[in-house]
Amino acid sequence: MYEALNISIFKALSDPTRVRILLALMEKSMSVLEIAEYLKLDQPLVSYHLKHLKKYGIVDVKRVDKYHIYSVNPEKRGILSLLLKTCRKDDNTLDSLFSELKEELSKYVGENMANVLVENFKKKLQEKL
Repeated sequence: MYEALNISIFKALSDPTRVRILLALMEKSMSVLEIAEYLKLDQPLVSYHLKHLKKYGIVDVKRVDKYHIYSVNPEKRGILSLLLKTCRKDDNTLDSLFSELKEELSKYVGENMANVLVENFKKKLQEKL
């Protein structure tokens, strides 16, 4: 059950550039060049992070004409959406989001592990704020 979630989501979200890329891809599928332009980043930097996101199984890629189009893996979209919401919301809504996150995580890793993961995520988030 634990392997279904995989710790890779947390590794991916540990980098602010990857979070920005994922937020963009949550809106729509894009090529490397579109992402770079949208986020005002260098194309090699975007490619580097997309390579890791693909390795973690968080993004999918398909070839359309001469472009590689990246999108968020549909199986991970729900949990990513909750995790990314916690990065964008103020303290007033965080408790309800953490509760939703625990509920979603418990489907993958069980209630005890979900509590541990969310508590660790809270601590890391508070350190960043």
